[in-house]
Amino acid sequence: MNSFLRRYIEEQILPSYDAFDAAHQRDHVLKVMAESAELARHYKVDVDMVYVIAAYHDLGLEVDRETHHIESARIIREDKALQKWFSPEQIEIMAQAAEDHRASNEHEPRSIYGKIIAEADRDINGPTIIRRTIQYGLKHYPTLDKEGHFERFLDHMANKYAEGGYLKLWIPESPNAAKLKEFRTLLKNPETIQQLFNKEWEMQRIINEIRAHIDPEKARILPRLFKTGKGEYGEGDRFMGVTVPNIRKVAKSNKDVSLDLVEKLLQSEWHEVRMCAVLLLVEKFQKQKEEVLEIYLRNTARINNWDLVDLSAPQIVGGYLLNKSDRSLLYLLAKSESLWERRIAIVSTLTFIRNGQFEDTRAISKMLLEDNHDLIHKATGWMLREMGKRDLALLRSFLSKHSGTMSRTTLRYAIEKMNPEERKFWMNKID
Repeated sequence: MNSFLRRYIEEQILPSYDAFDAAHQRDHVLKVMAESAELARHYKVDVDMVYVIAAYHDLGLEVDRETHHIESARIIREDKALQKWFSPEQIEIMAQAAEDHRASNEHEPRSIYGKIIAEADRDINGPTIIRRTIQYGLKHYPTLDKEGHFERFLDHMANKYAEGGYLKLWIPESPNAAKLKEFRTLLKNPETIQQLFNKEWEMQRIINEIRAHIDPEKARILPRLFKTGKGEYGEGDRFMGVTVPNIRKVAKSNKDVSLDLVEKLLQSEWHEVRMCAVLLLVEKFQKQKEEVLEIYLRNTARINNWDLVDLSAPQIVGGYLLNKSDRSLLYLLAKSESLWERRIAIVSTLTFIRNGQFEDTRAISKMLLEDNHDLIHKATGWMLREMGKRDLALLRSFLSKHSGTMSRTTLRYAIEKMNPEERKFWMNKID
């Protein structure tokens, strides 16, 4: 694989998918690229060409949905950068393959490249088909009610996937034939289809409500704020560009959804959807303490940025342990290899602090003094500061013992509310 071509695709082409409808975003094109590469192993083809076709196959959506396959081909033909790596004949083959990939096309793809991309684009997975069909409907038919969307869904299933539908398969090495047979069997069970639709509908409806508040400027700023770059603590996290107050509104209006749905929302690639799920867990905590805590602890890998932790740990973990003598859970979390579990451990003690209980804050702060992550330094300093606002003598006592071993960040956060002279005194202790 040409490394310069790969870099060009990753930096200049794939980001375009972030602006498309939910059914055709980056996760979809990455899947098609992976499936294409796997299918290409069975044929003597140029892997770079396969990579480009897969990456470009839906780019035409930025122009028009109905003719997107034709527009994708035009973009391939007109992209001068591709001329550095491919001959005119290769570019034409790739353009034709993009034109031929669409499932509703009546003619057979003109080359093996067209067949590979068409087959890779056939995502014959029941839950995925249902999700993408609902996503497309919500995007393009916003005035329909739930019943109207279900009728459109059934029509689409019959026209595309049922016996005699327009979906065609081209690669015998693909597992799609068996998957299509299995999905057609599922379509013959109306009750099951209705249940699956209803579950996915609720999730996509909530996500659509969040999307209604997208601010493009926020979408540009938030990834930098939450360090989503390669090697950073939020690497790979994706942001729509929705503010916390608007996410709170969506969570408040959906407070009666099931915990099963909330846990499903927690699996989203979108930061704002996971935040909505976290806020729903906080909302439900008072009535379902045990169940909420279980879901929370089972999904700490999805509560994976400082704002998600800070909005939920005090209320859920701290709230659950507030009146319990056994708080060993916090100490297990504080020893975790997970940055987020360690932050949960210390930030959860905010609830204890607010209730005049300081022992666990001091103990866990001491455990985390040698932690090497800035987010733990900040959280520990923050909790010590909150303790000091209620008992300054206790904070001074802690600093007297440990200021020489804590990070500058932890110390600076801890003494923030002290007068300038005392702040200078403590900072000199660490210099």
